[in-house]
Amino acid sequence: MSSSTLTAPASPKSLEVNYKRAPKDASVALLGVLEKFSVAEQVTVRRNARQLPKMLVAVWREMYKCLDFEEFQKQLLGDALKQFVRKMRRHFFSVRFNCDQLQEQLSLLERSGIQELPGVHECVVKWDSSKSDCFAKWPLHSLPKLLPHLHRLELHMPLQWGFFEQFGRLKWLALHEDVSAEALAAIWLGCGRLKCLQIMGRGTTDLSGISKSAKLQELTLPVAAIKEDAASEIFQLPHLKFLELLQQDATAETTLQVISLVLSRRTMDIKTLRINGSRLGPVDWLRGLELQRCPRLDGLMLIDCQFAGMDVTSLGSWPRLCYAAFCHCSDLTDKQVKDFVHGSPLLTQLYLIGCTQLTTKVLFDLFNMRCIQRLGTPTLGLYLQEGELLHEEFKLNFTKQTTLELLDTPLDDSHMPNVQFIFLEAESESAQ
Repeated sequence: MSSSTLTAPASPKSLEVNYKRAPKDASVALLGVLEKFSVAEQVTVRRNARQLPKMLVAVWREMYKCLDFEEFQKQLLGDALKQFVRKMRRHFFSVRFNCDQLQEQLSLLERSGIQELPGVHECVVKWDSSKSDCFAKWPLHSLPKLLPHLHRLELHMPLQWGFFEQFGRLKWLALHEDVSAEALAAIWLGCGRLKCLQIMGRGTTDLSGISKSAKLQELTLPVAAIKEDAASEIFQLPHLKFLELLQQDATAETTLQVISLVLSRRTMDIKTLRINGSRLGPVDWLRGLELQRCPRLDGLMLIDCQFAGMDVTSLGSWPRLCYAAFCHCSDLTDKQVKDFVHGSPLLTQLYLIGCTQLTTKVLFDLFNMRCIQRLGTPTLGLYLQEGELLHEEFKLNFTKQTTLELLDTPLDDSHMPNVQFIFLEAESESAQ
């Protein structure tokens, strides 16, 4: 028998696949992230791998609208921060720098190839007051080129020179520390679009030239900055609608003199007055302000005032008052509230917040009084803090009547520490 010509089949060889290995550091970091996903989530990531870069940027745009260098430098190290900032440079809406690290932070942007942040409209430069107030000028002078579309700027360090005028679109400026006359002059002459200015430093504030900022609508100043000559310039501003006075270290006498000065200069167009009386002593000063001389005053807020048994009827009547708020007036009594409302026939909103001496009797007094006055008298809306005794009493006994009603809208500024004026309109040039 002839031997078979067939050869034995070759033994099968194992299949080998060569994978390209990712860099070790990147691979370890990525594995650490992926291991936290469930299998189903890992499959989803794998299936949509090509879309992942765009999806990540979309997530970043939604979550990180502010470029806060202090926070991101803690979370992202080395190239990771550069890559993140480079991808997001067009999408940041605001940015936060640190004054003592500003040079380093600007250099990081430059090394990342970023010449400007075109989407940024708001910028804050923080400052550690425990460190030196000596810092280089050039980093601040670099900001206008980096932020060409900036609208809001907030600076927390003292300033001896101007650079704000280089922001062509600046509308809102807050200065938290002392500002030199040179820096202020740069604002008056160069910030032609400025609508809101807050000067909060405790040093001397030279307001000479402020009348040149003709578009200013909102102004915050220390009480100490308001002198006769400064007031004359301030009230030449044709569009001024809001003035806030920071009491800071001013004496009660100085603060009341400045309030009286504003009242005398803008008697005819004061719409709302808000006063924190914690530094002013017993509220007898309210009588001295003669608010009844303001014929268009329709809103009054008194915060942390000491009523000390004052006869409220001695203040006279409030014929145009529509809105009033008593906040944290710890000795305000039921009778004082009743007398105040009795002298305010057009009052439609009354806020009683943190006035701990008030009892449920005040609700019955107001109800009975308004029922007697009912003909032509509007419904009185009351804001009473939820959970407090007055609020519970109202829900128990006053929900089925229409003489009084419960207001739902709270006050955002019931702890406001300053003095605020809201004006209807600027006085005419002929009255200046």
